[in-house]
Amino acid sequence: MKRVRMIMLYLVIAILASNCAQNYLKLKTVENYKSIGAIRAMVIDPDNKNTMYIGTDNGLYVIENLNGKVKLELIDLENIRVNTILLEKQNKKKVLYVGTFCCGLYEFTKAKKGWIPRYVEEVGNSGISSIVKDIVSPEYLYVLANKKLFRSKGYPRHFEALDSAPKNTFFKLLVIDPASPEYLRLVCFDNKYFISKDKGNTWEEDPTLKTYLHSWIKKIKSTSVSANFSQEKEICWRAVNVLLASDAIFTMKFHPKDPKIIYVGSLSNGLSLITRIENKWEITNIVNKYGPVFDLTFDPDNSKIIYIGTKDNIYVSKNGGDSWKKLLP
Repeated sequence: MKRVRMIMLYLVIAILASNCAQNYLKLKTVENYKSIGAIRAMVIDPDNKNTMYIGTDNGLYVIENLNGKVKLELIDLENIRVNTILLEKQNKKKVLYVGTFCCGLYEFTKAKKGWIPRYVEEVGNSGISSIVKDIVSPEYLYVLANKKLFRSKGYPRHFEALDSAPKNTFFKLLVIDPASPEYLRLVCFDNKYFISKDKGNTWEEDPTLKTYLHSWIKKIKSTSVSANFSQEKEICWRAVNVLLASDAIFTMKFHPKDPKIIYVGSLSNGLSLITRIENKWEITNIVNKYGPVFDLTFDPDNSKIIYIGTKDNIYVSKNGGDSWKKLLP
């Protein structure tokens, strides 16, 4: 009995020591929002839509918007460019996965005392362009680096490189279409387009893509253009790739309630909309007066409220994109 009590005592001491050694981050209030640089990634907390996590040229931040007053705080990664953010729940705890431009992937777990950071060593210091959660099987999480694709299954997250990913190309975007969520779609900088139907284990290239690219690359540069194709299942993605070929694309998001509507943020055209009208897909510019659009997100309760991240501020529209105003003062 005495031995059992001693073991229990050692366990308690070990737990206390672990908690004391835990590296909880202390948030830093930011008065000058212009110092954070371009807003490249955004995600709204689904449990509290007044809280938004943003990735910028100079780190990872949180915005609290209470009673019309905006509070901006630095979480971590000061002076490091953040490209993409994903928020998920693991055992009732909020976890942020943050992909950087050249310093790899970070994991931030929300605890009562603050955020606990972890550098994801298995991904390495590659530039991260996409973090995507599987819609059909949410235990799968994918991380897209410059020339590698990583996958995690289950919790806690541990990532492995998929050797089956296409070779001799640089990856641009990884996307899951809600209309066909069983597919992973991979877009590359050389305008190649790949599909995986088995969680990334095997990939196949679309052999007809170049034909469509040559036909439409010149026309797509106008603010509004219709691409009349036959009614095929993959037609939307050929149209999307034409747009990708003619501009530097930073983000692609589906409308929360209608997967036939896609919002695209780009370098030259700002925010564009791809939508299906009868038997054709139409690409229309929504707003480009604020310069490049690096990311966008929707209000969890109202899809007409859209936020876009630009080079100097976050702009919000409460009417589906007809008018915009600054979020940061």
